[in-house]
Amino acid sequence: MTLHDIFRRRWGFKSVTLLASLAIGLGLAEMVVRASNADWRYVKKNLAYCGHVDYLMPDPDPEIVYRLKPDSGALEKSPFGRITVTIDSAGARGVERRAPSPPGVFRIVCVGGSNVFGQALSDGDTWPAQLEDRLNASGAGRFEVRNLGTPGYKGVQMAKSARWALERLKPDLILIGLSNQGSVHFFLDEPVEPYFARRPDFWRRLVATRVFDFPSWISFDRKIRLLAHVRAYRLAAMAISQGLSRTRHDPLWYWADGDTVERENADRICEFIQDAAGRVRCCVFVGPYIPAPERDMFLDYYDGTGAPVFYLDAGGQPPEYAWIHPPPVAAAWCADRIAEWLVRERLVPGVRQ
Repeated sequence: MTLHDIFRRRWGFKSVTLLASLAIGLGLAEMVVRASNADWRYVKKNLAYCGHVDYLMPDPDPEIVYRLKPDSGALEKSPFGRITVTIDSAGARGVERRAPSPPGVFRIVCVGGSNVFGQALSDGDTWPAQLEDRLNASGAGRFEVRNLGTPGYKGVQMAKSARWALERLKPDLILIGLSNQGSVHFFLDEPVEPYFARRPDFWRRLVATRVFDFPSWISFDRKIRLLAHVRAYRLAAMAISQGLSRTRHDPLWYWADGDTVERENADRICEFIQDAAGRVRCCVFVGPYIPAPERDMFLDYYDGTGAPVFYLDAGGQPPEYAWIHPPPVAAAWCADRIAEWLVRERLVPGVRQ
């Protein structure tokens, strides 16, 4: 046996030993994580949640997660006084309505987040309710405005809500009120594991994009599958993501893959608008609570859909007019401006200016 053969055998043995040790170590790490459930405890600590209220309920669909609870309501305290929240049998805020709308009634459905819902306001003080009053007061016809705004809703949830409304409520116009950004919130104290099982891509939202850059020879889809099935890997990836940005105090769910999440939110709304073309008119409302960079992004992005986009500027108004949860007087001002815009854009029929 030559010296070369001895050297090759020795290093071959060391390589096999090293690989076997690595495999055993990884296997032990996986067993420890599974036994301790450390990955899921870390996940749940880094998700965002909506609280329990009487008018919200969980939904198994991972694109909705929760929704307004039909035939429910609540009496609540708010900064503006004691308020009444009423959810009708269709899961829309406000008094019970017929579906489809009566003959001769022009139905508008508003979808969005807490601003559309009217957080901290009574049913009649929300801007969708006051928009209905303004249009009916014009004397030019009969109008009905249904409020499907849901606290905390993001773009993917708004798009899903709009699709449901198109099929079930048969609206003549859908108004999408943009507000919240980021990933969907989960329903507090409800199991989150089924949502990740149905949507494995949820894992990417807990891992910083830079972590996916290594190793480059493993494809992105394969890394997502590894996150979904290898619990030690997902725990390590999330811990590394947290360490990459020590200045951030928000949960990983808010920021780890923010650009991709925002693109998905916008894409889903655009897809709905395009799919609904020829069946219902759609328009987009961007409130004064949206900062300028996000506002410009919304205006540019949705301009390509062909749907009219209305940005409401609160310049010259008291500061509370730009709050995402404004007082009743500011909601009334908002309803006036939206009504005027709908008339200018000829989105509502027969209204005399």
